Amino acid sequence: MKRLTCFAVIALSLVPVLANRASAQQGGCVFAETAPIYAHSSGDKIEYTASKGFCVGGVDGFEKKDERVHVVYFANAEQKGTPHTAWMNPSDLSPFDYDCSCDDSGNCKPIHRSFTSVWYPCFIEARDKKLAALAAPAQSAPAAARPLTNDDVIALTKAGLGDDVVLAKITSAPAVKFDTSVDALIRLKQEKVGKTVIEAMVKQPEKTAQVASVGSSTKLRSVSADQVRVTSSSDAIKGCKSLGMVHASIDTFWGGGTKTVTKRLQEQAASHGANTVLLMGSFTTVQKNNGSEMMGDGEAFACGD
Repeated sequence: MKRLTCFAVIALSLVPVLANRASAQQGGCVFAETAPIYAHSSGDKIEYTASKGFCVGGVDGFEKKDERVHVVYFANAEQKGTPHTAWMNPSDLSPFDYDCSCDDSGNCKPIHRSFTSVWYPCFIEARDKKLAALAAPAQSAPAAARPLTNDDVIALTKAGLGDDVVLAKITSAPAVKFDTSVDALIRLKQEKVGKTVIEAMVKQPEKTAQVASVGSSTKLRSVSADQVRVTSSSDAIKGCKSLGMVHASIDTFWGGGTKTVTKRLQEQAASHGANTVLLMGSFTTVQKNNGSEMMGDGEAFACGD
């Protein structure tokens, strides 16, 4: 009888653990054309720019801090390798639940960490269902592109992209909505926006995007990173459509350099499909306590059908 009692106590003590393993966790997918992934819960430092259909897992149930949520993601097209943690605006994500039964440890994490980390099968299954759901309504009601604003121009200028790149962005943007009032122009000048850029904004303060015809394919396509052409000339992307900014960074402790950062930028641009051209921006190296971090940025363009 004593043994039976002890066994019963042990069995009861396992109930909370099993209940935890059977619970659900959340992931989320980007539904807009692009969404920034921030290095911290506050501040403007962008660690990565996610494209439409890019999915992340929640850290500690999408821990929220300073109005942002904690996420984990892979910064490559293969969606495996070294996972990264960062922060996103919850408004940029369409959430989904996934079953935790695939995690043998009972911790309900979205990523299986081993020699090469990968998403858990349960996460992948729920993610793919969410992507299918996001794609279906887009075929019947395509969303209008968000217009480029004064704040976008200021952000591009602060990123050190140069007047030529900012002008190319204004020209190729499907929609713009600039504030050209006296106060707004003074602010642009104070934020060191170039004279030629300000003149372009004044000449065309507003432009409305043309909505794509209903029934056009919205399936997300990706190509190899090597198929993305890299250029530093704004002339090379004249007449091309902007697909959004891309950002990448590496810890120089692990080696690499500009070549590695460029490769990661190509991987991001590759998610947009064939005929994608990457217009390179600037490289910045920031010293850290245990080494340094190199960051790079650029912009992806669709050039051709």
